[in-house]
Amino acid sequence: MRSIIIAGLLSFSGGTLVAQWNPNTAVNTPVATGTTDDLQAITGPSGRTYVAMFQPTTSGYSPRLQVLNDQGVPRLGTNGMQFNTTTSMGTSTVTWDMRLDAQEHVYIGFTGTGNTDAVVHRLDSTGNHVWSPSGVALGQGYDVKLLPMANGDVMAGWIDANGGGAKLRKIGASGSFAWPAAVTIPSPTGTGQVNIGEMLEYSNGDVLVIYYVRAGFGPSALPYAQRYTAA
Repeated sequence: MRSIIIAGLLSFSGGTLVAQWNPNTAVNTPVATGTTDDLQAITGPSGRTYVAMFQPTTSGYSPRLQVLNDQGVPRLGTNGMQFNTTTSMGTSTVTWDMRLDAQEHVYIGFTGTGNTDAVVHRLDSTGNHVWSPSGVALGQGYDVKLLPMANGDVMAGWIDANGGGAKLRKIGASGSFAWPAAVTIPSPTGTGQVNIGEMLEYSNGDVLVIYYVRAGFGPSALPYAQRYTAA
């Protein structure tokens, strides 16, 4: 078996994004030629690597996706593809999420910092949109978290930007909401901002949500857990 060494994916503000596939650490593979300020990467069972990134432009950040095959060769051009052209982006980003399911569909949930609109995208392993190119709109929100589920649905969690607390809502495999309305995760302390940390799926489709309640902007808080049925 031939092994592929991946030394890391690094981003430097104002620099070109590169990755390491070659045992010779002096030889790097370009991922994108443009400046990249914020990125996440995930590798699937096929050996492909998916890199989502936010590149600065004169009008705000451009959300882009690059797919590298198992040899580290870019499949979506020298600078990846812009997977969202409708959500208003400012000159900053906030916490966002990227996940992969067993079929290597890529899920990306982020906040448009131009207007705080939170959206979720689903793309296939070659970068094609499975849902609308505009994504699924969650409403105004921050800190989007995602959990792809075994049946093709995806659970989305976020913080309501209008002060409505932490929200949870299931999106069906087709891109329509499987739940008629979002569920609010109540604070067990009665006060403070609930933030979703992680979500995990049970074999029967229930979802475990691990969350915490913070009093301010600091990360220090007690963790809690709640189990939600598939409905």
